[in-house]
Amino acid sequence: MRIFGLNRTQFFCIFTSFYSLTKFHCMNQEMKPCQKCRAQIASTAKFCTVCGAKQEDFVKPVEDIVNLKCICGAELMPGAKFCTKCGAKVEQGAAAISENNCVCGAELVPNAKFCTKCGKKLGVEIPKENICACGAELMPNAKFCTKCGQQIGVKPEPVMGPKKTSKKRRNRYIAAAAVLVGLLIGTYFVFFFNPGIKKELLASYEILPNDSTETVISYNDEVSISIPPGAITQKDSLHLYGVTNIDAPDFADDVVKTFDFDFQNSNSFNQEIEVTFSYKNQIAAGQSVHIMYYNEETEEWENTEALINEQNQTIRVFRTHFSSLGMVSHTTTPGPMMKVYAMKDPATMDYTNDYSKAQDIIRAYGQKKKPDDNAVKDGVDFFLTAFDITALSTDIHEQIFKFERFAKFNKLAGIVSVVKSAITIGSELGEEKYIDAIMNTTKVAASVGMTAAGWKVVAIYNVSVFLYDMYNARLEAEADEVDFKNHWADYQNFNAKTNPYRKSGLEWTQFIKDKINTSVDFEWTLDQELKKYVHAYFDINHTIDEKIQEAIMDHEMARMKEVVIKDAMLRYIQEMKDEQEREMVRSMTEMKNELNTVYTIQVIVVGKEEGSKAVRGLPVRIIVDKDQELWSGETDRNGSFDFKCTLLGYMHYGSPTKVEVDYDGKTYTGNIDFSSSNLSIVSIYIDEEVDDDQSTEEVFSFSTVAGTYTANCSDYTSFMEDETGQWIEYDDEAIDGCGHRYLEVDVDVNGNFEVIVKDTKVYDYLGPDADYCRSFYTG
Repeated sequence: MRIFGLNRTQFFCIFTSFYSLTKFHCMNQEMKPCQKCRAQIASTAKFCTVCGAKQEDFVKPVEDIVNLKCICGAELMPGAKFCTKCGAKVEQGAAAISENNCVCGAELVPNAKFCTKCGKKLGVEIPKENICACGAELMPNAKFCTKCGQQIGVKPEPVMGPKKTSKKRRNRYIAAAAVLVGLLIGTYFVFFFNPGIKKELLASYEILPNDSTETVISYNDEVSISIPPGAITQKDSLHLYGVTNIDAPDFADDVVKTFDFDFQNSNSFNQEIEVTFSYKNQIAAGQSVHIMYYNEETEEWENTEALINEQNQTIRVFRTHFSSLGMVSHTTTPGPMMKVYAMKDPATMDYTNDYSKAQDIIRAYGQKKKPDDNAVKDGVDFFLTAFDITALSTDIHEQIFKFERFAKFNKLAGIVSVVKSAITIGSELGEEKYIDAIMNTTKVAASVGMTAAGWKVVAIYNVSVFLYDMYNARLEAEADEVDFKNHWADYQNFNAKTNPYRKSGLEWTQFIKDKINTSVDFEWTLDQELKKYVHAYFDINHTIDEKIQEAIMDHEMARMKEVVIKDAMLRYIQEMKDEQEREMVRSMTEMKNELNTVYTIQVIVVGKEEGSKAVRGLPVRIIVDKDQELWSGETDRNGSFDFKCTLLGYMHYGSPTKVEVDYDGKTYTGNIDFSSSNLSIVSIYIDEEVDDDQSTEEVFSFSTVAGTYTANCSDYTSFMEDETGQWIEYDDEAIDGCGHRYLEVDVDVNGNFEVIVKDTKVYDYLGPDADYCRSFYTG
């Protein structure tokens, strides 16, 4: 919130200073000095209104309090260098005395009239003529004391009392005081009843390095943080604050809740940290939620890419640095500037297509090398569902095919549709009726080449075929009753400790990731790697019976495929699915930004003469079937009318293409064109009737200055201004190397002129009716 152009903090500082200076707060109150700055504040105040110090927290070292007095009897302020009554300089242990000690240092008896040590008379003494107030003896006719510097013989100026104020002036003072009091009270309510951001510490957490495990922190099922493995490399602590009293952003209905995440040792992370808010039972029907970042320096909300899970009523966002994150509620209302904010989380959406549709989309993609119209429509449907705007924009499919401007939109939608279809095919694992279709379809898609969607299809194909074969394999070794127990223990021990081809589950996953997209025959490549592993023991032990070798290797091959490789494959499938979801989020974010792009329709009405007043205040309509009045206005004094809308708003209202302007009983039309940019300039020319007697601005003509003009030029560069106000510039040195030029300008009675520099024509103007001029150089 800003007041008088200042932010809350700046204005509060000014207010508290002014508040202290006027001492308005001191009226009818007991006062005390601030423990830090010694400013006078109310005796009940817990904070100083000048320096802000908390009174009970600021404790100065306890000192013995001594009431000091001057020799004249006046009380001295602590640290005073001169007496405020007699002007005497206060000296350590001499001029300043305590109530119980003489100036000589001796302790005084209560109610004593004389010091028992030096005999000095106690009480107030009047300085003699030859004695200064400080007690030093003065020289005859001395003007200044040689000890304290006090001027001698000068009486203090009398203190003037206030003049009697007239009743009329007194009334003015009273009115001014009333205004001042009103201003202070109003300001008090602004700042003390709405004092800005408030933070309350909710919880503190100790965080240990998480090299291999995810760290999850949850607070009362309201907010949670998921820190991926390896993100915390040193011991850290997190202070979680609840933040209140923040104004909602313009589009929002309310700020539901805000948290400040204060990591003590880490300002930023090299991985994204997932933050999840719960909005269960916290928004009204018809509302949605969004997470935004609050920048405390600018006091402004900044956008984030938030994902909504409607099933468990949560919304999450990914951050690499932290401050205050707030969840706001809002209502999506149709309008020209309507926008998309949070999106549905792809991980919670049913985005798979039916199998036959997915097969058609991928086959068309492989043949045409780009998504077809069915893929685009499918992707748009997905986006509208993810953005929760299906009900608002039922005919966007038709709108986006009309203009080349939406080619990027179409491409994104189509690619997402292809990825969705690839996931659909990949999810049909182990079903024999689909295996031929999977092979045929993905082989077509593989011809696309190294495109993101094409390789994903190939990868899913390789995984699905491998698992299909594994599920349906019949291993004869398990059916043979071969006694290999004598060698099995040694074989397993070798594989666990010595086998050079041994891989962990994560290493097998990485091998699959490295080979699945680059191998011509992935299944053969994987099989060869497995054979190296299962045969390594027998490369050393040649004497074992071949039948036993075969049985042991077949048994280990089956175990590896069933347990290790299967787990690695499924881990890879999950990673690939997560990557596809991230790719969808990136595409959705890009699509959202495209939909939220602001477009401008600039209508310019042109009359017959420049500066015509006829173009002012003319009714302008952008033809929209849904709401004729919404998209209307009138031209300004220059004949212009600007209308702004987002791409989403533009498409929601049917992507209007016509503009109408009314003038003198006629309707003039123009066309809107966003094919090349998000600015469409619509120029409309009206048939304005011009009165012959109407005065017009005088236009200068060179015919009024006909003649020949000459001059000597000493600069290397010469200039001349033509009729349009443009300066003619040429380099004299380029003519013959001389800086001194002879210039001649010939102007005829028709306004034509020539510029000649030393017998060389350099400019030729053929008058205002010719609409052109020539500039040349002949040598």
